[in-house]
Amino acid sequence: MRASRTIGDYIKILYYFVALGITCYGLWLFYQRDILRWLPIVYVVASMMVFGLYEKDKLAAKNRMWRVRESTLHLFEWLGGWIGAFWGQMVCRHKTRKLSYQFTFWFIVTVHCAFWTDYALFNLQGISMIFDYFNSDFINQLNLDFYKPSHSNEIKGTIE
Repeated sequence: MRASRTIGDYIKILYYFVALGITCYGLWLFYQRDILRWLPIVYVVASMMVFGLYEKDKLAAKNRMWRVRESTLHLFEWLGGWIGAFWGQMVCRHKTRKLSYQFTFWFIVTVHCAFWTDYALFNLQGISMIFDYFNSDFINQLNLDFYKPSHSNEIKGTIE
């Protein structure tokens, strides 16, 4: 018998629906602006595939058969399948207690949410600022001595 839900479960569900709403709004804006009109289909297909992989992996775990790699599940989550992955976790009661897996999963959800929020509200200016920052003299700003090239073939001394 399943234990009753905890406050953490309700927080996850709330965060999921907030992230889902932001993602759907961002995808709708993409569609309205004729940008990658096929992207919502990618999210739906990836979600269906990862849900099926959760079912397959749960069955394999029960029957002690070959399992689906976590990296495969995370790949489909990165491709937009995090929506189906959440339901795969809830329906199959699978991968819900492994902390490292949950951390990576919610990180992926947060990255998707941040991207769509940046797109919907700031027209990707946040991402542009990050790329500009890392393309600038980032290494020089850190003042890393081990990264700077050595000039051991320089001639030392004075010219007379």
